[in-house]
Amino acid sequence: MTFSKNTMTPFLSFIIYSLLPFVYTEVCPKDLSVFRSQAVQTSFDPTKLVNFWYEAAYVDVTQAFSTCQTLNTSLNVSTGVFKVDFAVKYGSAPFKILEIYTPTAEKGMYVKTVLPPFEIWKASDIDVPTVIVDVTQGAKNSSYDTLTMYSCVDVGDVKIEEVVFASKYKMLQPDTLGLMIEKAQKLGLQWDPKKLHIVNRTTEKCE
Repeated sequence: MTFSKNTMTPFLSFIIYSLLPFVYTEVCPKDLSVFRSQAVQTSFDPTKLVNFWYEAAYVDVTQAFSTCQTLNTSLNVSTGVFKVDFAVKYGSAPFKILEIYTPTAEKGMYVKTVLPPFEIWKASDIDVPTVIVDVTQGAKNSSYDTLTMYSCVDVGDVKIEEVVFASKYKMLQPDTLGLMIEKAQKLGLQWDPKKLHIVNRTTEKCE
């Protein structure tokens, strides 16, 4: 879904256009479903997303200057909608938003909307196509161990994208994260390596 200045609230317009120097100017891929792994295409189970996740790495200009990112996920089994309480810190100050992922007809494909913790803009102001790129799980066959997601939306002539690498383990092994990144790239995702931020929960003094 593409937006113009006329379809955005003044505050959202301010945020988007203030970030123009820092985001890509290409357009989003037309079909995000091509980035799904075989596991997602054939056996993705959204009930296994229900977990408390730790973001291990990301590409996302909107997370600039934030630390200690976590995602607390819940699922409405009847509708397939899953919600994420996305929490970060700015310095010592906590900040949280609610992300709502509504499923589409294709397995692993969603439309994301965001509810900020205060009334700045309505969730309907912007819909963000999102794909579950890959998931892995341990031998116990319970919830997923790792999660890779990609979101992208064109706002006017600006491409705003997000890549999320998350794990249910607070301290993800570097080798495991490396495999997640390599898998995403093999599936066709591309990003500027300089924009990939690795979350270090030790230096960031996360709880």
